[in-house]
Parts: sequence; C-alpha cells; structure tokens
Amino acid sequence: MRLGSVFERIGPRNSETGGSIFRKGIHTKTLHHSFGTLVLVLCWSLGSVANAQVNEVGDKPYLGWSSVPEQTVRSNFLTQANMTAQSDALLASGLQAHGFRYINLDSGWQGGFDGYGRPIPNSATFPDISALVARIHQNGQKAGIYWIPVVEYPAVAANSPILGTPYHIQDILAVPNRAGNAFGTPGTTSPYHYKSDFTKPGAQEYMNSVVDLFASWGFDLIKLDGVTPGSYSYDLSIDNRADVQAWSKAIAQSGREIWLTVSWAMDKDYLGTWQQFSNARRIEGMSTVKVTALRARIGP
Repeated sequence: MRLGSVFERIGPRNSETGGSIFRKGIHTKTLHHSFGTLVLVLCWSLGSVANAQVNEVGDKPYLGWSSVPEQTVRSNFLTQANMTAQSDALLASGLQAHGFRYINLDSGWQGGFDGYGRPIPNSATFPDISALVARIHQNGQKAGIYWIPVVEYPAVAANSPILGTPYHIQDILAVPNRAGNAFGTPGTTSPYHYKSDFTKPGAQEYMNSVVDLFASWGFDLIKLDGVTPGSYSYDLSIDNRADVQAWSKAIAQSGREIWLTVSWAMDKDYLGTWQQFSNARRIEGMSTVKVTALRARIGP
C-alpha cells in the first residue's frame, strides 16, 4: 500500500483549524483491488466555521478516492474507463458504508477550450464526462474535478468572448500580464497561465461560466491547485486570494452545492481567507510513506 500526505490528529477545536478535528489527516491511502488501485482520501476540512465557503458541505472531512497517486506511477492512467472502474471498485469494497464517497479526477482530464475560453475534456480519454459523473452518482458517490486559478494561454490567444457579457478574455487579464498561479514564474510578462484582475468587469462572469460548466456536468467538488500564498510561493507576488473568493462566489451563484478545496501547502497566515471562501485547504505537498510508518504514528 502507498500513502500520501500523512496528517496527525489533534483536539476537536483549535484556533488554527477553526473547528476542524484534523490539522493533519490521512490524505491518500492506496489499496489494491481487482478493479484497480483504490485510494482513500481524507482532506483537512474547514467545516464548522460559521462563514466557511458558501455552503455547509465541508462540515466533515471528505473521504474517497483521488486519481493523483496512481497518475504519479502510470502517466496514462487518467481515462474515463479507469475512473469508472475505480468508482465501481469503491462501490464493491463496502467502504461507502463508512463514508468513503468521493471519486476525484486530478490534473490531466482537460483537452482544450470551448468557444467561451472554458476548459473542456480531452475527447480521446473522456468521451462523455457527463456520463462518467452520472455513473459515479448512480454508484451513490460524489464526483470531484481539478482546475487552477488561471486563464490559460490558448483562451488568451483566442481572446474568447465571455459567456453572457460584452467582454473578452483579454479584457479581464491583470496588466502587466503576469503568472496566475504557483506553476508560473513571478514577474513573467507572457506566462502560459495568466492572472485575472477581478476588479475588471467580466472577470467574475468568466469564473461563473467555468463553474457553471463544471456544475452542468454534475461535479460535486472542485480542487483548486497551485494557490498562493502557499504552494511553496509564500510572498504576494502572485496572490490568489481574490481568485479563491471569485471561485466561492461562482459556486454560490451556480445553484449547486460544490465542495471547494484549495491546494497546496496553504499559508496559515491567510487562514481567514481560506476559512471564509473554501471548504478545505491542503496544508502540505504529497509524500509517500509505508503503512507501518503510519501505524507507528497513529496507532493500530
């Protein structure tokens, strides 16, 4: 078995967690199953905070499966067929009775952009993402999807119109152009990932349109990755606090209850923002440890 970020249990409340029962908890555990590798996910929740995010879906840490550990060892793993198999494996495992309900797609599902500059699936690996989510729901589970706080270069180059507005993608970019998340390089004037300026008209509407698309596919969770301050970028040269707030607003207007996780290694100096506008934050990077090491830390 393979384990991801290992977290340690603390008391039921403390000032840093804002009511969560975990400051650190098991992030991923890999089990071998005839249908594939089953990964159990426990994410540190910001639930029980009166103003946490825009809904109450984060009252407890979520449990389930994420594709990311398997992707680290099998680069071609992320496909609709494999995700369906993992959903079926989770159903057959009996773990759902114990709260393990999430099936989360990580980075790599996207293949291009639609006419409004929104990410769409790779049709070769995800021929019908709505059907995949429907299957996950049919199995009594919830579906998660991955994205980043950014406008990517193809949408910028196309200067796509923003759905329902007179604005276009280049109208909402921060000027001078600069990196939009921790995967970019601060100070770069022509990054692949462009930062939005949420004081500009059309910026929130673009974010709304992306979340509306995810909601139309039926997703129940969004993992927002490369968020700063955090993600090993702890100054404010990129600063995604406004992005996280915009995603939260977009979820609220979508009419669908969607869990929002911000990732990774989030700066606790800005905990108030993460508490108010997200359901959970990942507090470290990925790691791999043996089950025996975990048992030594948390007991039998």
